[in-house]
Amino acid sequence: MAENPLLLTMIIDVFFEHPDLIDVNLTLSNLYYIYIDKCLTFEAGKKHSKLNKDQKRKIIEEISLFKYKSNISINFASGKFTRDQIVETLNALHKKSIDLTDIKFNDILDDICTHTFLIKNDGQNYYFIHKSFQEYFIAEHIFNSMKSNFAAANENLKEFIPVEIATFLKEMLSLSKNFSEFEKKQVMNNLMSIYKNNPGNEQKNIVARGQSSHYLAYLDLMESNKFLEEQYKKENNKWVQRAIMVALARFANRRDILAEYIEMLNRDEEAASIHVGYLLEYYGDQQYEMEFSDNNEEKCDNTIKAIISHLKNEKYSNGWLLDIISLQFLISNPKRGKKILSEENIKILNNFFDKDHEKLGDRFLHEENKLKMMLNEVDKK
Repeated sequence: MAENPLLLTMIIDVFFEHPDLIDVNLTLSNLYYIYIDKCLTFEAGKKHSKLNKDQKRKIIEEISLFKYKSNISINFASGKFTRDQIVETLNALHKKSIDLTDIKFNDILDDICTHTFLIKNDGQNYYFIHKSFQEYFIAEHIFNSMKSNFAAANENLKEFIPVEIATFLKEMLSLSKNFSEFEKKQVMNNLMSIYKNNPGNEQKNIVARGQSSHYLAYLDLMESNKFLEEQYKKENNKWVQRAIMVALARFANRRDILAEYIEMLNRDEEAASIHVGYLLEYYGDQQYEMEFSDNNEEKCDNTIKAIISHLKNEKYSNGWLLDIISLQFLISNPKRGKKILSEENIKILNNFFDKDHEKLGDRFLHEENKLKMMLNEVDKK
């Protein structure tokens, strides 16, 4: 995880205070939870701090959500807050009956702006010290809504969730083995209900079905997997169908469903365009549009980087076949072909090709060889 200075600082800080965690396989979301809890506890203990740890956490979560929901694609990307927006958030919290009545309003405002994860810059503008903290708080809110609040979860999943938030959210869901039986059942029932309660072809309904079904597969429960198997066969929207089939292939290790999806990509140009378009939008190379179709533009750097990172990590092996085919689609576009031929990418791919992949089956070996030949052809041009 220590791939950037912030993460390295967090790891050192957490392990210094909790050396017992050194031998524990911490996920990224675990690390953020522990670090945030530690920092807010420390800040709440300062002499001039007026808010306790839980109050700070709730207000920061609400500020994160205010910015995220005010405009998903523009304001959230900027990561900037004004003092007026923080005031508006605090007023909304009062309406939610969150108990801040014993603290003066200006004291709350000063506390949040000086004793949490916000820093002041550009006059009256505020920023998170690192945008990943905002992304974590949003993911935590969505995750908690899945566990306890169907109405909130339903609204949350009607908005397309960016990869930075989804990364935290998927990790939280992948730890379902640590949930109580009640929590597992609650998350499963809420996600299944979201899928069933959003029929039709309206944009938000399609997004809700696609995301609820995809996240449902992370639970990898017999009942939820059976539900998803039934739904993908009946689902008319190809993007939602993709979400279900890819999720079952990756997280329930359903190679038969992956093979079926790949056959669909090979015979159906629209399905292939939706697959590539979704990847480009999810990883930020293409502007989010509901159709998820490939715009055939040159930009694909983030998507290639993500796929290459999957090929470096054994935990993604259930999806390697689809990753290989996704690369084939990307480099078959002349505008994108050369993008993959950086020295670093070729080194990683050659290391990948040198490994024995016999256990992944004949279909994988065929597609792997096909990718090698395509790369050679691109290199000659």
